[in-house]
Amino acid sequence: MPSPPPNVDWQALADSGRETIAVSTTRRRVRWLLGFYALGLAIVWGRAVQLELSGGEDFRQHAARPNETTVAVAAPRGRILAREGTVLAVDRPAHALEVHFRYLEWPPDQRWLRRQASARLTRAERRNETSRAAAEARVRAELADLHRRLARVCNLSPAAWRGRTDRIQDRVHDLAAKVNKRHRRRHRQQTSEPDNDDPLGLWSVLAGLFAPPAELPPGELFIVEQDAYHRVFEDLPSEALAVIEDHPDAFPGVRIVEHSRRAYPQGTLAANLIGYVGMVSPSGENAEQPRPENAVTGLLGAERLEDASLRGQDGLERQTRNRRGHLLAVDVVREQVGGGDVVLTIEPDLQRFAEELLDRFAHRPAAAGGPTAYAGGAIVLVDVHSGEVLVAACEPRFDPAAFAAGDARIEMVLADPRRPLFDRVTRMAIPPGSVFKTLVALALVSEQVVAPEDPFQCRGYLDDPGRMRCQTFRQHGIGHGDISLYDALAQSCNVYFFHHATTLGADELIDWAGRCGFGRPAAADWHEQAAGHVPTPEDLQIATRLQAMVIGQGTLEATPLQVARLYAAVANGGYLVEARLTRKSPDTAPAGPQQLPVRPSPASRIPGLDEAALAAVREGLRRTVNDPSGTGFRAARLESVALAGKTGTAETGDATDHAWFAGYVPAGAPRFAFVVALEHGGNGGEHAAMMARQLVERMRQMGRFAEPRTAKVPLPPGKG
Repeated sequence: MPSPPPNVDWQALADSGRETIAVSTTRRRVRWLLGFYALGLAIVWGRAVQLELSGGEDFRQHAARPNETTVAVAAPRGRILAREGTVLAVDRPAHALEVHFRYLEWPPDQRWLRRQASARLTRAERRNETSRAAAEARVRAELADLHRRLARVCNLSPAAWRGRTDRIQDRVHDLAAKVNKRHRRRHRQQTSEPDNDDPLGLWSVLAGLFAPPAELPPGELFIVEQDAYHRVFEDLPSEALAVIEDHPDAFPGVRIVEHSRRAYPQGTLAANLIGYVGMVSPSGENAEQPRPENAVTGLLGAERLEDASLRGQDGLERQTRNRRGHLLAVDVVREQVGGGDVVLTIEPDLQRFAEELLDRFAHRPAAAGGPTAYAGGAIVLVDVHSGEVLVAACEPRFDPAAFAAGDARIEMVLADPRRPLFDRVTRMAIPPGSVFKTLVALALVSEQVVAPEDPFQCRGYLDDPGRMRCQTFRQHGIGHGDISLYDALAQSCNVYFFHHATTLGADELIDWAGRCGFGRPAAADWHEQAAGHVPTPEDLQIATRLQAMVIGQGTLEATPLQVARLYAAVANGGYLVEARLTRKSPDTAPAGPQQLPVRPSPASRIPGLDEAALAAVREGLRRTVNDPSGTGFRAARLESVALAGKTGTAETGDATDHAWFAGYVPAGAPRFAFVVALEHGGNGGEHAAMMARQLVERMRQMGRFAEPRTAKVPLPPGKG
């Protein structure tokens, strides 16, 4: 074997060999990677070719296929009419201003702001922090200027405009927060690990080694309301409409929408009966039945009670749009059906006059005061034969248009301590005071506790001069002297009723209250009513409580409409009619005396009511107004029309008394029963009686007491 050369550098030779091996190995690996990458590309390309050959045309057709959505179209809401056809509520065409949420949100969303600013910059400028900040400042300034111009166009102050947008923004943010909270809670429930009794066992170790990494907390969800237009102004003036439509580029994120707006042509007239509408709550609707955007529903009064009839049936249409959202075609799936009309029983002229009476009383100079001041009142006028309510006036009232428009006046109404939304005709249950003595007198005579002519000596108090007294004893220190039932009603003698209360008994008194409609709703066609309160026999075991009830005090409570039914029954011969606030159709007869309606059926007659009791009570009510000693003589008497009635003053402790006056007219041939109730209004023989007289005088001027044009229907014995 030949020996190697003596001058060979073995170390250098070894190092060069290692370098050659390393380089060749790296190149081989790169070739393998490139081969795998090329193979992957070939597979992808092959699959693409296969898809093109097998279904390329189908894919292109599907991509070009337009989107179809089913959209609900709001049906015109029915009208609310007065008895003779006056329009009280109606849908009218209007233009609404809607603003995209990102354009009304303030301060603007930072991500949206960055996107808007970046769209205005070049690629190089986007990498410059100063350029980005300047662009965002410009977008913010333009957005603030847009809000100022929109407020000016809508004739709103900046504060009023900001109030509207803030309400929308708060609602959307609250909804987004609830959605994200629910989403995070669901994520925690899904990712929570099950309980394991042996966390260090073999299975747990293997599961931990091969389990996927734990999921990160879910990101924030964006709801559709954050990328939608929202209605800010309902009834856009024509001048504002022209400005926006002529300069669309000056109002980005703004659109005009045609819609129907609920209008109330008579303003606040009968607002307590008409009620108001509001936006439909999505949570209360059936998801399978789409509702129109910004659909409304009745929330109070007739708008709520008759909502199903007023709403009608919404239409459905199929809208076809291309992939860019452009509308291509509209096909009607279901025609919309307009809602039906609802007719109230009120007479607008009398209703308006009664409301004016209440308004004048509320704004009289003496009305200013502290916590005992007048709170509100009601005037009711009922046809004694049909039960139709011709007047249901309430004070204070509200403007239903404010709720239809959704403006800032709603907050003022809700914050008003006098509760304008509270219908005092059907829901104000307060002690009725001495107007309740009419019922007690009917019970006393019908149960033969006393005869109307029986004399009674009133010394001004029952047993103790310091308690159970008459008003005349409190004021003048004397009693009524020798009186009968007629005089006890006319002069409102408390002691007369105190004395006979024990003989009548609690059970009989409570029973008669129920027979006359107390303790239950007065109107059969109205859902927002108070039943009032009639004490139980257990409540009246103490004699003083029973004596308080016979003069309409204590825990006894009644609404003005319940009291009106009682006096209508006295007027029509003892028939307790159901009060009605709606009717099937308008009355097409001209204004003036109307044909007498069909009388109530005998089944509605008050059980056990004696004819002598009716005659005695009628005489007592006549004397109350027409006899100089009657409590209503000075304030309620009219020379032109004879009316009968009863004053009532319900004590309330430290606060001002409640004032009542109830009766019927004409006294000889009654056709209408009336009630005036003033919550903390003082003495019933003053303002309440005076307002009743003014209402009757107005009715006389309108010809309501002329002889009917048709012959009277024969009445049952004792009726009419």
